[in-house]
Amino acid sequence: MSSTTRTDPALSHRDERIVGAWSGAAARRFVIWLLLGVVGLLATALVFNAVVDPYDTLGTGLFPTVTPEDSSTKVQLLEALKQPPQVVVLGSSRAMRIEPSYIAQKTGLRSFNAAVRSGTPLDAWAFANFIHDHFRGAKPRYLWMLDINAFGYQAPAIHDNLFHTPQLSRYFPSSDQNSLSFSDLWTMLSWQTTRDSLRSVRADIEGLPPVVKADRRAPGEFTRDGGRASGDFGDPNVASGAGLKVRIKATAKEAEAEFTKPVFNAEPRRYFERTLAAMNRWASTRCWF
Repeated sequence: MSSTTRTDPALSHRDERIVGAWSGAAARRFVIWLLLGVVGLLATALVFNAVVDPYDTLGTGLFPTVTPEDSSTKVQLLEALKQPPQVVVLGSSRAMRIEPSYIAQKTGLRSFNAAVRSGTPLDAWAFANFIHDHFRGAKPRYLWMLDINAFGYQAPAIHDNLFHTPQLSRYFPSSDQNSLSFSDLWTMLSWQTTRDSLRSVRADIEGLPPVVKADRRAPGEFTRDGGRASGDFGDPNVASGAGLKVRIKATAKEAEAEFTKPVFNAEPRRYFERTLAAMNRWASTRCWF
């Protein structure tokens, strides 16, 4: 004799609903705790990176920076000059390779290299105005080495201490400074920034010199005319002792791959045009590109 157990369909559906409800609640709790964990982690990284300030974005000055302060260093060198420069070099790290001694050798003119790492038209605008105001009556020539990358930057790319140097920041309206500085928030949340912050803290604990990235030299690398004291940073071909032919070939190949689709954003283009207009207004003898 056999018996068959029958399940009430209504009870079965109710159990499924209960199980489904519990599963849904557990999933929601998991997502909520996951989001809270992510937000907490980002908040911790933001506070840590803001305090350490590895790129001197906020100017806390509590720990060594991982980037040399080109802007303030070159302003100090300009202020120490006894005579105004007759030629001013503007641009990014590529232009930093131009030696003032070479210009003097070829032209007989005093020059100053005001190029800075990751330099944009904003840097050129600031330095051109500062030199014009500091050396009253001087009409230097400008050798502006245009870097196509400088026109495609986004605000977080401004990581030298341009806006933290009073002599230069005064040439920018507060609206521009605030809008660009606010974008640095995203950089503060990046893993690269956190890693550089850890390196900076470790260097401070161990009493080491200011931390710099592998392809850069420490602050103080410049001569009194803004040129580099020694070496040619950032070029592996130079470090390996390669000749000029090899270096030119490698540079051309890198440029071909890098500049196939140039980007021209409104902000750098606007400052580029403003700088040219100012140079023309000051009646500079000549501007080379």
